[in-house]
Amino acid sequence: MATIGLGVYLYKVIDGIADVYEGRLQQADKLYLAGMSQTLRSAGVIAVFSVALFLTRSMPIAAMAMGIAAIASLVLVTAPLALLETEKSRRMSLREAGHLFVQCAPLFGALFLFNLIESMPKFVMEGTLAYKYQLYFNALFFPAQAILLSIGFIYKPQLLRLSSIWANPRKRRRFDLIIVAVMALIVVITGVCAAFMAGPGIPLMSFMYGLSFERYRTLALLMVVAGGVTAAIDFIYAIITVLRHAGDVTKIYLICFAVSVVLPVILIKLLGLMGAVVSYLASWPYSWCY
Repeated sequence: MATIGLGVYLYKVIDGIADVYEGRLQQADKLYLAGMSQTLRSAGVIAVFSVALFLTRSMPIAAMAMGIAAIASLVLVTAPLALLETEKSRRMSLREAGHLFVQCAPLFGALFLFNLIESMPKFVMEGTLAYKYQLYFNALFFPAQAILLSIGFIYKPQLLRLSSIWANPRKRRRFDLIIVAVMALIVVITGVCAAFMAGPGIPLMSFMYGLSFERYRTLALLMVVAGGVTAAIDFIYAIITVLRHAGDVTKIYLICFAVSVVLPVILIKLLGLMGAVVSYLASWPYSWCY
């Protein structure tokens, strides 16, 4: 498990570093190159992982191969693209770097707490329920994650443009309309996903995992609702960041983190897997505080 974790952590660290270079391409109005870089990295990692797993039948080896593939994509594709296709940056200033660190500290705090709150039910399940329930929870979580990723694909490439719109007082109405449109889109995508899970989704999941999910149909729908709520929170958080008020979000996240520590312990002990799903949904009351 430690080796598998190391491979995944290596991949995520490289993904974060690559995101900096791809952000530089976006600044230079070359988002298409950033998209090509991310696509090649993601596709390459999946291909290397799959081939390594097929040949060796070893998850630890496949995980480490995934991390190495991510490093290769950074060195061979992402970094050269950014260096060749953008203007040369001026030399780093420690004072400016420190100022940037202070500005971004609330962003880090909020994102760290966001991910910690999301993962808390699984942490509690680790020491409370049999390990097989991790598989059920992760499988049920997949549709919720799909909603979050879909919305991210839509609004994240437009963040730079949203910042420009907000900077112009004459375009504030347009800014508000964009927020309403994205929130409506979240509702639509969540509804479509819920309808799919209520129909062919459960049999398809049972086929993919080789397990029966029929008894977890209600939990699957609850998880989809949680995914819609999480996607809305993630989008609003991005908007608050555009407005330069990320510090306010961190304060709300701290309160909800305290709730997420206590609630799963109680509900999982009482209700088992259902308690994990319900606690995941109930740990986001701050979504209504915005």
